[in-house]
Amino acid sequence: MSSTPTLEEVISDAIEDRLLDLYTSMPGVIETYDHTKQTATVKCSIKRTYPDGSVVERPMINNVPVQFPRGKKGSITFPLMKGDPVILVFSMRSLDVWKSKGGVVDPADFRKFNITD
Repeated sequence: MSSTPTLEEVISDAIEDRLLDLYTSMPGVIETYDHTKQTATVKCSIKRTYPDGSVVERPMINNVPVQFPRGKKGSITFPLMKGDPVILVFSMRSLDVWKSKGGVVDPADFRKFNITD
């Protein structure tokens, strides 16, 4: 016999479901690095766990902008190689327009904290 969930349970389940697709930061590993474009393909180091208990690897993330410390008069860079550990930081809004134009831009879509950003 199943019972009808309470409003609190429905809201809690909805929040938990939404949080499954909200990305802030996580460790990753460099798969490839293009030093001229300063972009990488990165494999997430933490698998995704679903509420039913299933666990899957996350997809590779392509065209990841690599940010080194820099200022107006200089920067610190170093070579990155396959297997190097990194921290992935996911943007609050879509990066598509910013990656193509740079500067201050309109995000052009409503994506938030997405794994592709």
